[in-house]
Amino acid sequence: MEVDADIHEDFVVGCPDRPIQTSDSENSDDELSETFSLSDSISNWAINFGISLVALTALLCILRSCHPDLPKDARTLLKTKTKYSILERAGGQYHYFGILTSIRNVLSKYVHTLADGFSLKLQINIDGLPLFKSSSLQLWPILGLLLSVPMKEPVVIGLFCGPKKPSSAKEFLGDFVTELQQLEKGFDIEGKSLKLELDTVICDSPARSFVKNTKNHNGYHGCDKCRQPGKYINGRMTYPYTDYALRTDDSFENMVDESHHHDGPHPFHGSSVGMVSQFPLDYMHLVCLGVVRRLLSIWLRGPLNFRLPANIVDRMSAKLVEMRSYIPVEFARKPRSLRELDRWKATELRQFLLYTGPVVLSTFLDQNMYSNFMLLFSGIAILLKMFHLIEFLINKTVAVVPQKWCSDGVVYWPNYRNDERVNRAVKNSEDPGLTGKHMMSELLNHVMTTLRLVDS
Repeated sequence: MEVDADIHEDFVVGCPDRPIQTSDSENSDDELSETFSLSDSISNWAINFGISLVALTALLCILRSCHPDLPKDARTLLKTKTKYSILERAGGQYHYFGILTSIRNVLSKYVHTLADGFSLKLQINIDGLPLFKSSSLQLWPILGLLLSVPMKEPVVIGLFCGPKKPSSAKEFLGDFVTELQQLEKGFDIEGKSLKLELDTVICDSPARSFVKNTKNHNGYHGCDKCRQPGKYINGRMTYPYTDYALRTDDSFENMVDESHHHDGPHPFHGSSVGMVSQFPLDYMHLVCLGVVRRLLSIWLRGPLNFRLPANIVDRMSAKLVEMRSYIPVEFARKPRSLRELDRWKATELRQFLLYTGPVVLSTFLDQNMYSNFMLLFSGIAILLKMFHLIEFLINKTVAVVPQKWCSDGVVYWPNYRNDERVNRAVKNSEDPGLTGKHMMSELLNHVMTTLRLVDS
């Protein structure tokens, strides 16, 4: 190999006003060293400031015009792992990312704020979603969200892909439960000793029965909360009685009601997860996409004795559309016409139930229909803790009040002269004011008996 040893004048990087003489071979080594140094610097900068892969790739495209030795893609620069262990499991393909691996980046941002021995709360969601309309291929992710730190977006802990749902919940969740049991005992991260506990498992009804290995919600003995066997009426399964024993974590674990369970143990067997208390009911499907949508469908298309006249529906729709300019940015969607009900999302139905509906419907519905709707609104608002159900200790009467009126057993009651003005203040969650009365009360939200509401 022939080497050109001619000497020429060049500049040192970082010192433009100091010329030195170098050979071509030395200059080549310096350029190579410069490239490696630049790559490392950009990589460290991207990691320290949380630069997205898309933004980093765009920056590399710009820099490559002057530094052609830089990689084209951010994943090459960061040496991102692209090889994953895909296993054949439960009738499909499965990859387990891991709980700690998935939450480590988020946790590292807040670990300095946590006390040694702190117990983190993890919420997971399990559900299936189709990938294509023309194929039965579907994904079943295990999503996780830390409730103990300000975590905005969930992370993927495990992922299953197959032509149908996993054939075995125990195989599907086996790795997750094993790691969960280890993390419950404690783990170290950046010099802190922490623990992790499963707080809740969020599923819709079909996914919940699959994960718990129990009968479906529409079958006999399918109720998640009590041992009522169910009654088949008018083509659907109902649970009309309220005097059956409630299910508990212990009774579930001991399979007291054998008709409720499928053969074999559930996937969380042997862990500390409460199979009743830590599986809340799915509010989005049951209430928003269930009761609220059905109620509106009856008003629009139901039997004639309940159906609203077309002109009333149009006026209600116009009122909802008129409110669009007054809806704050905290709401994901603006109100739209009832004529588009079939395309309403769950967030729109929730907004109608809790915010716009009580205002709009008072003008257009008769008293019985409006009272029926407001009973639903009141019950859900109490369960969502927007309002509290309280009992005044002085006279044992019961009232529904906004959450901000209550504090440490005291209710700040507004000093209004008539009940109508008080009712309007409750409905609008008004501030009770500095002149309000301080009244001792007891919170009844968690009382699991039937309460008789008395006008206060």
